[in-house]
This record gives sequence, structure tokens and C-alpha cells, in this order.
Amino acid sequence: MKNTINLFFTLLFPALLNAQTLPNKQIKNSFMQSRLPIQKGSQQINATKATDTVRIGRLHGKSEVFQWNPTWVWQYQEITKYDSKGGLTLDIQITDTINHDTSSKTVNIYFDSYGSVFSEYYNNNSSLQLIQMDTLLNDNHGNIIRYAGYGNPANNQWILDSGVVYKLTYNNAGLETSSQEIVYNTNNYTFINTYWANTLETNFNYDANGNVLSIQFLTYSSSNKTWVDSAHWNFTLNTNGSWESLTMQEWNGSSWVNQYLEDSVTWNDWNGGNYILNQNNNSEQTFFVQKSWNGSSWLDSNRGSTTYDANGGSINTEQLWQQNKWVNADKYSNLIDSLGNSTSSINFDWSNGTWMESFGYLQNYTYDGNGNITQEIDQIYDSATGENVNYFKELYSDFSTYSGIKGANQPKMQITMYPNPATEALHIQENTNTIENMNIAIINMQGQVVVSKLLNGNELSKGVNIPVNNLVNGMYILHAVSGNEESSQKFIKD
Repeated sequence: MKNTINLFFTLLFPALLNAQTLPNKQIKNSFMQSRLPIQKGSQQINATKATDTVRIGRLHGKSEVFQWNPTWVWQYQEITKYDSKGGLTLDIQITDTINHDTSSKTVNIYFDSYGSVFSEYYNNNSSLQLIQMDTLLNDNHGNIIRYAGYGNPANNQWILDSGVVYKLTYNNAGLETSSQEIVYNTNNYTFINTYWANTLETNFNYDANGNVLSIQFLTYSSSNKTWVDSAHWNFTLNTNGSWESLTMQEWNGSSWVNQYLEDSVTWNDWNGGNYILNQNNNSEQTFFVQKSWNGSSWLDSNRGSTTYDANGGSINTEQLWQQNKWVNADKYSNLIDSLGNSTSSINFDWSNGTWMESFGYLQNYTYDGNGNITQEIDQIYDSATGENVNYFKELYSDFSTYSGIKGANQPKMQITMYPNPATEALHIQENTNTIENMNIAIINMQGQVVVSKLLNGNELSKGVNIPVNNLVNGMYILHAVSGNEESSQKFIKD
């Protein structure tokens, strides 16, 4: 199985893997905006600098999950507990409320004010057994510097089966200037000849206002035992500090070679509703043109434009440059209600002169008087019938209020994933409510990304179901990236 860094390169540097393949625009843009400290308008997005922002919100303590087949069939009950700052401390999944059969349990213990946490995962194999232990260590900026996962595969011995170490440096303003990533290699989980391996070094260069001017990427040469140049990003900024062009280059062994150019980027001031304001952003990208290098000049490749509604929902239209003209290709619609919750994610393909829906995921909510979601019904688009059909239903109750300093006493990323094994869908929820957006990828044991999706903070905080019914049975990795943080969890498709 490819390690974590290969996924990183798949999303970040597709040209390194296939020089003929243009990177997927939706993945690339969202990945850049979440993985790296890139500015958006005068408000810089920098996940590596903790801010003491007071968070106030409400979380549900109990949920009942139903699946449509062909009526609503109860699946399980989930009980969750949180600390005063909204950090998840206990997550129990109950599959039989009469006999109190518990299928899984997660216990989180926070042991410092920076969000470091020790986690225990239990599974029900005739009795509730401890099957996995993880430790997440943060530095005083609230950034992950070490993750270690321990499994119990045989002989009742705890074995380190996954791990990553980040060596981070900061400038006087608290901005990250460099990071080195060291990954624990388990040789396809055989635990033979395991070792820690240097994988990626990233260096950031800022202007006087803290805006990123360039990013340098280096990979580690095990033969020469040194870091070597790999890729370089150069940003051109406008007077507001927003980037208006991005040049991506690769190192060919002797010189830098142009690969891709994202040009003519425009931004629109945002005066919309709660969704954007809660994300601390004041502008959104509205247009770009992407070009590829043919060896002597830049050639138009694709372009995109985005419009936003008052709630922060967006419609993104993408075109390809073909036969000396722009041709419609894809359209993505992501709508949000006035309370900031995602209501639909729909993809369209351009076919025979019209937009045809290719994928759709709808979420319908019922709210109480305090704005809490008490019921959610999820529907998916059935291409055979052209209709939206019921998929999952969740009932929420036992709400509690939390307040605290953002990033204090909890990790910046904390993902709950269930059921495991999964048959129809994998439910993913981020429990700290501090994540603005996250890229998730499902990777098979051959290292191939079989599912990729961008989730916003509102989807993450309440949870989203990712269909896996089309996946081949076997073990997979759920890999999540947000800001300077990454998380990997194993699950089984049954």
C-alpha cells in the first residue's frame, strides 16, 4: 500500500505521477485552500496560527440512525458526550437498545491545553474489546506534531501500526515557515522491517503582511540521505493581498520547469450570511483560468467561474478549451440554508447541449425553536429513474451548549467514522467544530484513491454519509486533510 505521502502527491502534484493528466480542478483548488496557508482576500487563511476566538455552539448528545429499505429501518443509536469546550470525550454506538448491545465505543482523554488527546477504540466481538489506541500530540500553536496509532493484531501485543511526526518551525509572527513530515512505514501492514521514513519538507515564504509569496516542496532521497527539490509554487498578489496568479513548477534535476499556471484569478467581497461569516472569510474566488506549459508557452486548458448566494451556497461552472473555443464541461452546485447547513451537493455534466445531473446528495432538516436540527433526511440521486430517493434518516436529541477558546483543550481535527464494517455508507463527523473545510479520500490497499470529496465545516460538524456501496469488499483507508493536519483511519467494506 502506498503511504500517506503518495496520496499527498496525487492531490498536490499529479504531474509528478502522470505528466499527461491535468489535475482535477475541484480537488486541487479545495485542497490548496485547506492544506496550505493561502490567503483569501485581505483575510488570510492560515491553519498554522492559533487564534483565541471564543466559540459558542450546541451539540447533540443522542442520535437515532435509520436506513431506507424500502421503509425506514432502525440501524443504531449513538450516544456522545463532550467537554465544556465542545471536545468529544465519549462516543458509544448501540445496535440493540433492549439488550444494550454496544457495537463500538470511543473514549478521548485530553491531557494538555493545546488539544493533545489519547483515544481508545473499542469493538464488540461478543464482548466490548479494546482494539485500537491513538495518541495525538499538539504543539503550543495547536498544530499536530506527532500521531501514533497502536493496534492489537496478534498475540495480544500492542504494535505501532501507523504514525507521523511533523517537525515545525515558526517565525516571530507565529506563522509556520517550514515543516518536515516523517511517516511510519509498516510494509503493507505486515509489520516486517518497519521503519520511520522522511517524506516531505515544505517551506513557506511570506510578505511583510503575512501573505504567502511562495512555497517550496522537497522530497527525501533515501539513497543520498538528503532533501531534494521537488516542486515550487509562486504567487502574485494584488493590492489587497489576495493571490491573482499561481505558477506551479517542478524540479527536473537541474532546473525548474513550468507545469501549470492558474491565472486571472478574481475575488468578490463577501457580505453574506452566517456560513461565510462563521468561517472568518471576507472574500471568495469567483473566476480563474488554468493553463498548461507546452515547453515554450502557456496554453489555455480550463477555466471556472463561481457565483454565491446570500447563505454562502455556490454554483461553480467549468469549461475546457477545445478547438479554439471554450466548451462547457462540469457544473457543481452546493447549496446551504440560512442556518449554515448544507442542503444539496449536485454535480452536472454537459451533454448534448444541456446540463445533465450525474450525482446528487440532498439533506432535508427539521429544526426546533433553538435552531437545533432534530431530524435529517438524506437522499441520493438515482440516475436510472432520474429521481431523488431516500437514503438515511437521523433523529437528534439531548442538546448541550459549549463555549470556550478555539483550539484550547481539544485537537483541531477529531473524526468519528462509523459503521465499521460499512456496507452502504460511511458516516463521517468532525467533532471539534473548528475545521473550516476538509478533503477526504478513501484509499484501497493498492494505494488508489477511489473516493474523494470536499466537505465544509457545517457538514463536518453534523456529520455526512459517504456512499461506499459500489466499493469492492475489503479494507480501506479514510484519509482526511485540513489545514496542516492529516488523519488516517482503517475501515472494512463488507
